[in-house]
Amino acid sequence: MTAYVILIPLFWRVFLLVERGQHFHSHDARGLMADVAVSLGFITLLIPLARLVRIASVFMLTFWSILHYAIYEHIVALGELPNIAHVGYLSDPTFFFGSVLHVTHPVVLLTLSLAGAWVGWHLRVLHDWRSRTVVALVCCVGQMTAVAFWPTSIKTMPWRQQNALIEAFVASAEAFPRATALVDVIGESGILAKIDVSDAELAIVNRAFASDLSGQTRIALDRAERPNVLLIVLESVCGAHIDAICLPAGVKSRVSLPYLDELARAHLCYSNFLTHQGQTNRGLYSILAGDFPRLTTAAPKMAEIAGRGASARSFLPGVLRKNGYATAFIQAAPLGFMMKDRFMPVAGFQTVLGDASFDHAYERNEWGVDDLAFFEEAFDQLKAIAAKSNPWFVTLLTAGTHHPFLVPDSYRGHADETERVRSFYYADEALRWFLGKCESENVLRDALVIVTSDESGGLIGSAGAVTRRMSGQWGFAIVIIPGEPPQMITEPFCQSDLALSVMDYVQLTEDASDFIGRSMFRSYAQPRPLFFGSTYGRFIGMFDSAGTLHVFNDRFKPLYSADTAPNALFRIAPREEEPDNLGVLAAVVRRSLGDRPPTTGRVIRLADRPFLIGGEVRETYVFGHQYFAIDQDAVLVIELDVVISTSEENRVRLQHRFWVGGSYPSKFTSPWLPDKGRYRIRCVYRTGAPQPEVFLNQVALREQVTDATIRFDRATITVVPVSDWDGPDLWPREFRILEED
Repeated sequence: MTAYVILIPLFWRVFLLVERGQHFHSHDARGLMADVAVSLGFITLLIPLARLVRIASVFMLTFWSILHYAIYEHIVALGELPNIAHVGYLSDPTFFFGSVLHVTHPVVLLTLSLAGAWVGWHLRVLHDWRSRTVVALVCCVGQMTAVAFWPTSIKTMPWRQQNALIEAFVASAEAFPRATALVDVIGESGILAKIDVSDAELAIVNRAFASDLSGQTRIALDRAERPNVLLIVLESVCGAHIDAICLPAGVKSRVSLPYLDELARAHLCYSNFLTHQGQTNRGLYSILAGDFPRLTTAAPKMAEIAGRGASARSFLPGVLRKNGYATAFIQAAPLGFMMKDRFMPVAGFQTVLGDASFDHAYERNEWGVDDLAFFEEAFDQLKAIAAKSNPWFVTLLTAGTHHPFLVPDSYRGHADETERVRSFYYADEALRWFLGKCESENVLRDALVIVTSDESGGLIGSAGAVTRRMSGQWGFAIVIIPGEPPQMITEPFCQSDLALSVMDYVQLTEDASDFIGRSMFRSYAQPRPLFFGSTYGRFIGMFDSAGTLHVFNDRFKPLYSADTAPNALFRIAPREEEPDNLGVLAAVVRRSLGDRPPTTGRVIRLADRPFLIGGEVRETYVFGHQYFAIDQDAVLVIELDVVISTSEENRVRLQHRFWVGGSYPSKFTSPWLPDKGRYRIRCVYRTGAPQPEVFLNQVALREQVTDATIRFDRATITVVPVSDWDGPDLWPREFRILEED
């Protein structure tokens, strides 16, 4: 039993090294010791529990196998250890069925899990179990102490030096202040409040949050008519996947996308383009809002705006719409995930289409349709919009390069590569078809076309540890302008510059102050600092105006600094010195958190429009709310009132999943509802304390594969301070259904 428990994490660690073609390094020994320490700690729990309940050892050892496989999959997909703050996504059906249940090595997982169950069933607890438990505990404490005093190295990726469970435990101890970004981070006694910021540093920060159109134009910006604008956002594509961008930086990726490389060499290409954060709802927010996302793992601004159903901030599509543009947002994935069905109309899109709008696909999963099918449908939609509207602004967002990487069986390219690598090549070919079709039918005449990504999935290939970690911020932007000669632009730009750049190009500069940053169509004599964060890697950092990289963890403890080459931000040479510029970075992070609305005393609207359920999948994600925080002890009043419309032979059941602070207080399900069936529920939950994460989603299950529509007469969460609550008395963390019919 002891050997099995210890060998499981070691097996997957070695498996990762072999799979990635990496050699064992002295710093890997720290990770191995951490694995053994955690395994011994697990054994101290397993031995006494197995003595009391035999079946418990079966479940615990099976769970041990599955847990470490999940950690392996996370590292493969994102290159980082799991972040405890993202555990709420496990309750989301799109994420759970779309990514979690897709197993890369099912035979290996099944074999190890069955082996764990067999070992657990045949486990014999000897008479000296107490002494064995004490020995395991002493060894665990000794190794934990050694790991704590063994410093990590910036020359090796964190997952090779650390244990995911230790890091999760440390992170969970700090999760509340980090996730709320209210009590500890921006509070009067918080970390940011204790960091001094000089007047000179404050001036740098103020410039970072201002719009700057003072540069010299690099292209002609005067035109007789307002141009159309097409924004193509490719899920997770990294700048290192384009040879024209990565080779000058001295980096070579296993993924080398030929069509994007052609576009980069034939048009305006921005080779030093920075993504501010990970996750679509952060990157896409920054692009459309012309604003920094929250640079820490705090509630995404997109989620909060979607929950409010309104925003005082201006967004690019809204400003364009106000000036006569027809606006449309089309994505391959279900709109309910990350609440884009609610956010995009607030941002100013008149037409919002997602997975439910696509009848045809060469391959489909819970994340939506494959990229070629998406672009085929998007072309038809774009052609229809262009035929009846002028000018127009259309945004397209792919999903095929999101884990588990959707590639149709009919695609034969790069058959010797992993599905992840093949998905990027498939997306590249799909984009070639789309832009070729648009050109052949003259749909994009006189249109500005911007091709970029929502986030960077990072480098796939060998490189130094700092370069690999920073490749998660390595974006790209290719701009296609009719008649404009190619330019390789090395001046650094970032996602938050895109909105201002579009405003500059379409000559709506009177509204430019709504957005921060610089125009990508101008050149600037003075360099500026660039800022970023990683919700996956749990770090924040900046490139200062001299190009020096400074990186801290999300508690503002120094990690590393590095020099970069002139005109190549990602040609990185680590330095011995600790990072600097903490005052500037802390002030930018503080301001990036934004003016958070009071979480108490407000109503969060979860849905307010009919939702059509179609397709072959019987379980459909309806809505969800990722990450909103409660800043005091409060009562959450959840009210749902829905009506079903469907065929006579079909019925629909609604399941509501309610997640608070990392645990499920409740999961409640309606009865089967026929056509014109109504379901109402009013329930309450007392938080008992400030809560970093509150999450509610709804899943619809159909008996028959026929369409159904859910009409929401009410779907809200009202946050009531305990001092203002006049309902029944509730214990802290008590959940109660008040009305249901």
